[in-house]
Amino acid sequence: MPPDPGAVDAALIARLTDPALQALMPGGVYFDIGAKGQTAMVIVSVMEDAADYMFHGDATRRTVYQVKAVDLQTSGARVTEAAARIHALLQWDDDGPPPLVLAEFDLLALRLVERVRYTEVDTANADQRWQHHGGLYEVLVAPVALAPAHTTEEDAHGTTTRQ
Repeated sequence: MPPDPGAVDAALIARLTDPALQALMPGGVYFDIGAKGQTAMVIVSVMEDAADYMFHGDATRRTVYQVKAVDLQTSGARVTEAAARIHALLQWDDDGPPPLVLAEFDLLALRLVERVRYTEVDTANADQRWQHHGGLYEVLVAPVALAPAHTTEEDAHGTTTRQ
């Protein structure tokens, strides 16, 4: 059975559950749609998802996530700060551990591919503005290589046995 790509989604959400980010966006981190009544939150959405197949299974999986801070404010200052925190959390330093903890996949790359920033008028009150700021992040993973179901071993007499 191939590894579940939802594990990558869950690892990303877990990474964004950060005290500094929560202080800026106390409404929480959500997939696609925030909870009713929240006015300062982080929204994660899958924009693209594709697998490259090789030898009867996935060789790699490339997913582009939109990760953005969303805030009901006239000023975009708080979402700008939150977007900077999101970016810091999703950076992979050369000498540091990977930003996503995955059991079924090896993280090959995680990078910002495009910045996202826009404002929309609130549908309930035309005097209020929703600020959106974040980016599109590409995540490239490969399934963790599994050991073969059976191994062979040669003993001191040259006899090959199957385990």
